[in-house]
Amino acid sequence: MILTQELWRYWKAHGSPAQLRVIPLGEVSFVHRGEDTVTDDDGKAITLERWAVSGIGWGRETLWFDAGGRLAAAKMVDAEFDHFEATGEGYSGALGRLVASAAADGMAQLAETSRAFGAGGGGPTAIVGATLIDGTGAAPLPDSVVVIDQGRIRAVGPRARITIPQGARRIDASGKTLLPGLWDMHAHFEQVEWGPLYLAAGVTTVRDCGNELDFVRSVRDSVDTGKGLGPRILLACIVDGPGQGSIGIDLLRTSAEIPAMIRKFREARCSQVKIYSGLDPALIRPLAQAAHAAGMTVTGHVPEGIGAVHAIEAGMDMINHLSFVVRAVLPPSYGPDASLPTPVFRRALGELDLDSASARGTLAFLAGRRVVVDPTMVLYELFTHTPDEIRTLEPGVSRVAAPLRWAASVCARPKWTQHTGAGRPSWRCSVRCTGPG
Repeated sequence: MILTQELWRYWKAHGSPAQLRVIPLGEVSFVHRGEDTVTDDDGKAITLERWAVSGIGWGRETLWFDAGGRLAAAKMVDAEFDHFEATGEGYSGALGRLVASAAADGMAQLAETSRAFGAGGGGPTAIVGATLIDGTGAAPLPDSVVVIDQGRIRAVGPRARITIPQGARRIDASGKTLLPGLWDMHAHFEQVEWGPLYLAAGVTTVRDCGNELDFVRSVRDSVDTGKGLGPRILLACIVDGPGQGSIGIDLLRTSAEIPAMIRKFREARCSQVKIYSGLDPALIRPLAQAAHAAGMTVTGHVPEGIGAVHAIEAGMDMINHLSFVVRAVLPPSYGPDASLPTPVFRRALGELDLDSASARGTLAFLAGRRVVVDPTMVLYELFTHTPDEIRTLEPGVSRVAAPLRWAASVCARPKWTQHTGAGRPSWRCSVRCTGPG
């Protein structure tokens, strides 16, 4: 934060140019985006100037300065494109309000940009000539017409049977395939810029599986009210237990804290509660009961100290990541859903037999309870490929912005190993990664 503050001061002192050349990043720009009035930790109302900064990494970051030019708060992005926030002394209580403001402002700026390019113009649009797969199980329809007006699909069918409104904008989709909007079922929507990227990739609905609630709720509300640009967002609001490796700020210590937490999630219109790894297993049952009573399902990691079968019996409806299911079907000699040291875990995988009575029994239990497993296997698969192989599998990687292109191929065939530190298992890349360029 100190370096960013000094960069802003240098920019101001040198005439506030449209672009500031920096080495080795390229060009940085600062844009004044308004003001936010917050209450500091002493209860005093303070007005902070809000600035957007671009060029430090990929995407826009937000800074707030007080009247003396001191950096009061920042919402930035780390090297993995996860957002993080921090405040200067005296503003800790205002952080949530500022983060929500930054998200709403970022979404508004995207909407301004889309309008500048003429996106979302009035009048009907007809997509003509594509082979249509409508998702109902019907056979593909060649030479189709889809008419859209006021954000709604008004007509669908073969070209010979559909009347295209006079004056409609026509999009020639001959030789292409037209699909319904896709859903990303395990996302962490970290930056406002992800909104148009999702839409460009055909993703129109995202399930966010754990985020900074003030940020992602503001992003979702901006989309829902037409003030931002992005897919529809469904929230799985995350809850963890206290500890060194805790995630987020909603940390559950006792069952007495559950009612207030569920009220908070319900008021935020969360669709699900997401359990993270450090939650006390004894709290799964009362938390799940309260979530179900409030109309929310329960998803997430299987917490340490309990296995997948017992977590489902305690009330979880869904499991994120296939690895938790794999643990549940390992040979019984290794213990029920044991957290094993890496060499032992690899040996157990070598002995895995999905046709064994124990494995088939576990899988039958999960199927009988209609447990949804969100496997995230695509991510694991990418860990097994070199950068050249990734570019072959995903040609779009070569056409994204330079910081993203580097991140997609930073490690050549990384070797991921499991470690246990402070009682928390984690995965680490055990080969040297090369920097950009």
